[in-house]
Amino acid sequence: MPVEEDFTNALRAELSAVEPDTPSLLQGALRSGRRRRRRQLTATLGGAAAVLAVAVLVSTLGVTRHTDSLSRPTAANPTASPAPSTPSAVPAPVGAQGLVAALESLLPHGGTVSDASGTPDVRTPAAALTYRNAQGGSLVRVSLSRLPAAGIVPALQEGCPPDAAASHDVCEAWTLPDGSVLVTTRSSAHADGAPGQQRWSAVRTAADGRRWTVREVRTAGPDPALSFPDLMDIVTSPAWDPAMAAVRAGAS
Repeated sequence: MPVEEDFTNALRAELSAVEPDTPSLLQGALRSGRRRRRRQLTATLGGAAAVLAVAVLVSTLGVTRHTDSLSRPTAANPTASPAPSTPSAVPAPVGAQGLVAALESLLPHGGTVSDASGTPDVRTPAAALTYRNAQGGSLVRVSLSRLPAAGIVPALQEGCPPDAAASHDVCEAWTLPDGSVLVTTRSSAHADGAPGQQRWSAVRTAADGRRWTVREVRTAGPDPALSFPDLMDIVTSPAWDPAMAAVRAGAS
């Protein structure tokens, strides 16, 4: 018998002698199948839970963002034109009666007033009157103005005029606590230079160009009716604020 046939017959005899353990094989297959199903179920449940958690998280973040977007102010559109600003209304000039009333409220008690008049104007409003008391009588005139921008610094630096010694007996200049400059003058001459008339004045100029001027000319008695402290009180009083608010720049 050839060698190949002997090897084939021997192999068949070995295979026929092995009895397959069918029950064991079946139980092993069942256990393996159960393990695979448990792993698949776990994976499925785990995946579903993860998807649900992500969905809840996204939903929560969506609400939070929405809430944040509602609570934060919306940024302005950078390309949008700003709304035009409404210019503040310029007050109307104070009338003649109001100007006279302001001046009368600043006069010392105990005197009399006559010949009062007011000049409403957008450039140089003024009030004038004659005031008499025990010291004498004086013509008093107050005018308000607002210097143009180019004239403010020179006016603040001017102080007493260069010819003060020739045209005035006394000239003094002070810087007040608010930064405004006050110049007072006293003269015993008439406007044309002739002696015998007393003329006093006080001019206050603010750093923004506002100017208050009071002039007093003695008309009776040995001295003017208003003292220098009286004149200073007149040009530093807030009683002129409403009238000054309506003054336009341009007049000196």
